[in-house]
Amino acid sequence: SRKSISQNAHDNILPVEKESEIAGLGSDNLEAWKELMDDFPRHRSLLDQWSKASWPIPEASYELLGKDNTVVAQAGFAWEKNRTALLDDNQSEHARIFELAGWSVFSLRDALANPSSFSLSEGA
Repeated sequence: SRKSISQNAHDNILPVEKESEIAGLGSDNLEAWKELMDDFPRHRSLLDQWSKASWPIPEASYELLGKDNTVVAQAGFAWEKNRTALLDDNQSEHARIFELAGWSVFSLRDALANPSSFSLSEGA
């Protein structure tokens, strides 16, 4: 069974070592975007905009792990390489944990309402 999110999560944050995004516009990438849009139809317009802008594919339902491999924070979408997270309204309490780990944090609601309010940090 999964452990609950730690109250002192910022004490247990691991540096990000792995690269999970897929870059480029190959057929595999287009299929991955389509699958993501099918899985998150409510966010289709935003996902479509990112794909057309050649953004790396985000990891959906992202879980930030602590040093003991327990989940310390969650995001609706995240780009590990860029340390950028979009949080759903019910994840707002996780913003500080991501920020303490060196991530840029944005509201998914704001990104949906005003897509130009959100961009990936350098190195996208």
